Amino acid sequence: MQTTEKPLSQLLVDPNNYRLQDNDSFAQVAPERFHLERVQNGTLKRLRDEGIKALRDSIVSNGFLPIERIVITPYEHDENKFLVIEGNRRIAALNMIKSEYDSGVDIPEEVVEVFENVPCVLVESDGQVEYFKETLMGIRHVGGIQEWGGYQRAKLIADLKD
Repeated sequence: MQTTEKPLSQLLVDPNNYRLQDNDSFAQVAPERFHLERVQNGTLKRLRDEGIKALRDSIVSNGFLPIERIVITPYEHDENKFLVIEGNRRIAALNMIKSEYDSGVDIPEEVVEVFENVPCVLVESDGQVEYFKETLMGIRHVGGIQEWGGYQRAKLIADLKD
């Protein structure tokens, strides 16, 4: 694993993302088709339909937080592309923002700069990608990050204010 930055245009959202699989119209997409424009556009639309507006608004208001890097792996069917293992919603939100920016919406410059330099962690294709993907997804989405209680949230806000 190594940290890197990649242009948004090189990052492919995963059309077989677990988040999308509970939809009645879901159909598995063959990996060699992930890079097709219509597949990417359809996946981005489904991710938008899952509700990324709050995430989009947060990125525009607060910037893209590089602490939680997008996890990617080389895409074997196009040497210039990378498949997103973790962070599909954030990439969909960035694509939404870029589309808005391209159509004339005023977007803060620090967010626009991310379009060419998305902070990522690159997991090489060495047989460990599936294990890493399943382990990471289990930690992030099954057990979940434990939300703080009221006191802890209030304390953080007070500390930030002070």
